[in-house]
Amino acid sequence: MSILNKDMSIKICGVMSASWKRESAKVSGRPFHALVFRKNGSAQFTANENKSRTYKCDVFYMPANLSYRADYTGESEIIAIHFYSDINAPMENFTPANPQISVLFEKISAVWLRRGEGYYFKALSIFSEILEILASEFFPAVGDKTALAFSEAVDYMEKNYTSPDFSIDKMVALSFMSNTYFRKLFTLKYGLTPAKYVLLKRLTLAEKLLSSGNYTISEVSVMCGFSDT
Repeated sequence: MSILNKDMSIKICGVMSASWKRESAKVSGRPFHALVFRKNGSAQFTANENKSRTYKCDVFYMPANLSYRADYTGESEIIAIHFYSDINAPMENFTPANPQISVLFEKISAVWLRRGEGYYFKALSIFSEILEILASEFFPAVGDKTALAFSEAVDYMEKNYTSPDFSIDKMVALSFMSNTYFRKLFTLKYGLTPAKYVLLKRLTLAEKLLSSGNYTISEVSVMCGFSDT
């Protein structure tokens, strides 16, 4: 499932601006979700076997209750929206083309800081505008059913990419889209084709398992969904 889900509930609990120069940090899971606009610097987040990278002017979603390691490059400067939600989605990075995104993050930060009359509802309205822009760029001109089917297909991939029965064709079939259209939407969202994305996840997991010293190369190959032949 993606954060871009029209049925999720949202309750904003904070908006903060921050900057720092440290190289890395380990962060324990927090009870709230975060949607973060990166004004400067870049970062790589590692949670379990999953890695995701975010760059200047990107928008990054960090789920609640997820512990992770962050590795930073350059001086970091962000605006973060913290919120409670019933959404259950993985880390996601967006590279929006619409320059209004940065304006909206600055606007919600100012509204939250001033705490004027009706500030919460103004902030909620701005947050909705941010999500609307991300959704329109992620799924341009597609309906809710298409977006839901796509998310369900990606969920299948996230849960089964190490299985010997997993295949890109099965994932595409679950979306009820043509192969070409699914790959177009997938590449638009993740910046990689489905095959390259799955390969990256398998290689990341293999690296983690091999570094543990508990498994042979052959065992890791099978555990990560590679052929052992």
